[in-house]
Order: sequence, then C-alpha cells, then structure tokens
Amino acid sequence: MKRAFDIFLTLLFLPVWLPVLLLGMVAVLVTMGRPVFYVDRRAGKDGEVFAFRKLRTMKTGEGPDEVRLTRAGRIIRKLSIDELPQLFHVLSGKMSLVGPRPLPERYLPRYSEQERRRHLVRPGITGWAQVNGRNAISWERKFDLDGWYVDHQSMGLDLKILALTIFKAFDFSGIGHPGCATMPEFTGTEKTMRGKFITFEGGEGCGKSTQIKRLKAKLAARGIEVVLTREPGGTVLNERIRTLIKDQLEEAPVDKCELLLFLAARAQLVEKVVRPALEAGKWVVSDRFSDSTKAYQGYGRGMDLKSIELMNSFACGGLKPDLTLLLDLPEETAQARMRLREETTATHADRIEQAGNMFHRRLKAGFLEMQRAEPGRIKLVDASGTIEEVEREIWKSIAPIA
Repeated sequence: MKRAFDIFLTLLFLPVWLPVLLLGMVAVLVTMGRPVFYVDRRAGKDGEVFAFRKLRTMKTGEGPDEVRLTRAGRIIRKLSIDELPQLFHVLSGKMSLVGPRPLPERYLPRYSEQERRRHLVRPGITGWAQVNGRNAISWERKFDLDGWYVDHQSMGLDLKILALTIFKAFDFSGIGHPGCATMPEFTGTEKTMRGKFITFEGGEGCGKSTQIKRLKAKLAARGIEVVLTREPGGTVLNERIRTLIKDQLEEAPVDKCELLLFLAARAQLVEKVVRPALEAGKWVVSDRFSDSTKAYQGYGRGMDLKSIELMNSFACGGLKPDLTLLLDLPEETAQARMRLREETTATHADRIEQAGNMFHRRLKAGFLEMQRAEPGRIKLVDASGTIEEVEREIWKSIAPIA
C-alpha cells in the first residue's frame, strides 16, 4: 500500500517537481560547474547500501562544510531543491517519501541496537525527525524520533508528516545544526555501548577456523571480551540442527528444507547468543552467518535471492554484522587444503562439502558478487598467503574499530 502511494504521489506531481529540479541543475552548473550531483553511499532498508544523489550545494575539495557551502547552494538547500533527485530513488524503490533519512554507510558500525532499528523501513525524503527539528536537534533525539516512527508508522502518520513538511519548507528553520552547515559527524551516542559483530565467510578450506582463533587472541590482548560461535551451531539445539544439515543421513533434506533449517538455527543463535553478548558490550566473532545462506542456498543451490534476503532479515531480526571478512582462495589451493585436512584428521568431507566443483564455483562467484555490492561491510582477504600474512590482512580491517 505504501509503495503504491509513493509511486502515485511522485508521478502525480512530476509536472511540478521536474521543472524545478531542472532549474536547480542549471543553477548548479552555472555557479559551481560539474558535477551537478552530490553522490554518496547511504544505507537503506535492512542496511542495504545504495548510491544516494542530491543536487550539489558545496564547492569540491577539502575544508569545513560551512566554508565550502556556496551562496547558490545555500538558497537551493534553504528551498529543499537539493532533495528533489531523491524522488527517482522513490520510483526505483530505494527510498520512500516518508521515513528516516538515509545516513552514510560508514555510520552502520556506530549504531546501538535501538538506533539500528531505523533500517527496518525504507529511508525517506522527509520523516518524523525532519518535521520535529530537522538538523537543529541532537543525533540522539533524531534516532529516538526515527524509532518512534518505525513503531507507529501508518498511512495517516505519513500524510501528517507530508503536510508538516510543506509547512516546514517555508519555515527555513533547522537547516543546519548550530555551528555546522548540516550536522556534525555521527561518532556514536552514549547508547552505542554494544560490542562488535564480526563474521568470517568464504568457501571450504579457506582457513576461517584458524584465523578466528588468532583474532580472538589478539582482541583479548587488547582487553576485549570475545564470544566465538559458528553456523549452524552455537547452542545445544543448533548443534543438533547442524547434524541434520551436514551429516550423510538416510534421508537428505531437500533444498527448501535445508534453507529453513539454517534459518531456524540462525534465529536461535541471534536471540540466545549474539544479541545478548552484543548488548553486554562483548564482541561476537562467528564462523559464517547470513551471507553464507545467500551464497550457498542462493548462488549455490539456485534458490531465489530476494526470498532468501527477506527470510534472512526475519530470522536475524534486522541484525547485520558490523564487519564481514571474506577469505578468498583459488580453487586448486582450497581443494588441496581440504584433502590435507581429511588426511591429517582422519575425517571425511560433509554433505555440503561434497556438492561438486560446479556448486563451489557458483558459491565463490556469489561471495565475490556480494562483496562488490557491499564493499564497506564485506572486506575481501586474500587467504592464499601464510597464516601470519592472512592474519595481518585481517587486522588491517579490524584495527579501525578495535
């Protein structure tokens, strides 16, 4: 219903906003030159990152925003003309007319669990925080208002916000935070005391288990309490599910059954292990998480990716890793390591490991495609080096948040 309303209203007023946008583009081109648009990576629904566009209002280069903001840019921003390109995001489904404002991708690891709830809905051009102070209020107040909107969203509330937005557009208040052209950098609020959630992904034989143990030791040396877990597994119930999924039983689960078993185990792990540890300020390091389901059951088994994403979001309750380390290894090296592991441990490959070369090639391609789509969260690590070399590469991604 809301999606249809967004499209209908956007197209209905297209003869009004499109000419204004074109005039704004000409003004930017004449006064500031190219580029006309400011492009940034912003986080949308479920934390999915997209290329966010608005009209440029500042000079390019370094320096404080208030210094780079031009006279024409100030007028464009005052009249909210710079926001008009986002109506194309509304039509594409990346945004809604009403919702929490989309914030930079780099803010994702800085949210508390409560603040992260803003990503349960599509971001909006305007929102409850926009009509209740805009940039004049604190980050903490903004997030409280965003959370209230998520809990109380309705068509009636959206219509109220749109009406208030029209009034606020001619009020010209709250455009900038005191002392800033817009808002100061968000570095975390007092609520942001949760631990970090780090996941390791990759194909079979890439060395995740070894690197996870070494990372725990390194973090512990810094005084960080770490909880290690794995998927499927991590709880008594989940270890039983792991047996059903991975062992060669008389009756193997069909693809849909396999997917649902993974999701059931993930829901249990999040509620019993991951979320409580994060809220207690501990770090959680997991051997696989939701990305594996998308890779194995989506790219590997050929199941619908959109359906998997929706079910993953439900199972995780909106929780996403702060950082994912994707260990990448050439196919021949991975196979050699798997054979060596079987010989030295007297074990055999499990049911999924025996899925065949074509399956594992699709799996690798899927992981790499996901990394390209979310380079801010998923860091690619060359796992073909020595244990120490790989450890150093991993630490380069961990150090900024440790």
